[in-house]
Amino acid sequence: MDGLTGIEAAQQIRLQDDSCLIIFLTSSNDHLPQAFRCHAFDYLQKPATQEDISRVLRDAMRLLRTEIQYLEFTCSRQTIRVPYTEIVSILSDDHRTIVTDHKGNRYDPLIGFSKLTAPLENESRFCLINRGILVNMDYISGFDSNLCILSGGQKLPVSTRRISKIRQQWEDYTFSSIRRKMTERSLLT
Repeated sequence: MDGLTGIEAAQQIRLQDDSCLIIFLTSSNDHLPQAFRCHAFDYLQKPATQEDISRVLRDAMRLLRTEIQYLEFTCSRQTIRVPYTEIVSILSDDHRTIVTDHKGNRYDPLIGFSKLTAPLENESRFCLINRGILVNMDYISGFDSNLCILSGGQKLPVSTRRISKIRQQWEDYTFSSIRRKMTERSLLT
């Protein structure tokens, strides 16, 4: 691990992906408190039995067993599939539709905004913040006046008439997500 301890490696991993499952397999219980401060999924002490490993893998699979949904469209004569979880925003801009993902990739599909966003209408993570602007609430970092600030620093205008409802929708969604994650974790312990 290039000179990193397991705890340091876990901290680096957690900075990159706050939803991954980290499982420690170690010969000592000395670092158990630090492991759980990194939000470890489990901590196994060597020698781990086949039963212990199977239990942890079953629990992890049960937690990860969600079907990945994709938004599919054609762009530059290629079929593009972007997981719903990776979509940051979809904008209607001067007769074009622009899809931005979490890596900053921008796609310009040859499809209208309404038709492209139709499959996302019943997805709780998406919010129409203004006419022709749909955002994934997982990427909202806050609001400033009538602007929605996304985690990459992008700022998008919010409907003036609906701003209080949109803020409330985002807060409700955020608390609901936190509760869901806590429930999932408590079911596995």
